[in-house]
Amino acid sequence: MGYVGPGAVFFELLINCFDSSRVMVQVVFFDLCGVLVSDPLDPWYASVKRSHGLERLEAYGKIRHLWKDFKQGSIDEFSFWDMVAAAVGAPPSKAAAWRLVPYAEVKVIEGVKPLIHSLIASGVKVGIISNISREWKDHIFSRVLPMAWFDPLVLSCDLGCSKPDKVMFEKALQAAGVSDPKDCLFIDNGRKNIEAAGSLGWQAVFAEDTEQIRRGLERFGLIR
Repeated sequence: MGYVGPGAVFFELLINCFDSSRVMVQVVFFDLCGVLVSDPLDPWYASVKRSHGLERLEAYGKIRHLWKDFKQGSIDEFSFWDMVAAAVGAPPSKAAAWRLVPYAEVKVIEGVKPLIHSLIASGVKVGIISNISREWKDHIFSRVLPMAWFDPLVLSCDLGCSKPDKVMFEKALQAAGVSDPKDCLFIDNGRKNIEAAGSLGWQAVFAEDTEQIRRGLERFGLIR
């Protein structure tokens, strides 16, 4: 885990160099996939590693442009998976199977619900800034996590752009009714997204698991 303060870029050591107790955070924004819930693409990465010998980065490189269109709402999930299958040289039948897997596999990451409950109980507003498709958004907020817990929701599929684009963070500030970005804390498992938030004056914590999220919240006095 690392801390990024206003105007800073990401360095691991910064978490030990900043007196975060002096910051009064009004809104905590979480990334969704990989932070609060499991990544819907994780089963696909595991599948193409078994069937095609593709490591995660190589597999992502083959579908990066398709994922961008999917998460920004330019294509639907049927088109996405058909093109994913073609991109990795898989038969069309694979597309249908891959499309169904996220709905069965996406789960809340263990330990995050109590953290969210603690924030809400203490009067801290909790929002989401996420790169996600419309289909996965609908599934997650109807079957996995209650949408009512989060306000505002700033989602790539609704805005037609995605993190680390600064528009995502500007829209989040507007939706939260906050004028000063340092009053917002952003927690994400993507370093480029953390760097983008920090460069815009946000408080930001890089976290890859629930324990790192908890420690980040503790540093800002948001939970005990």
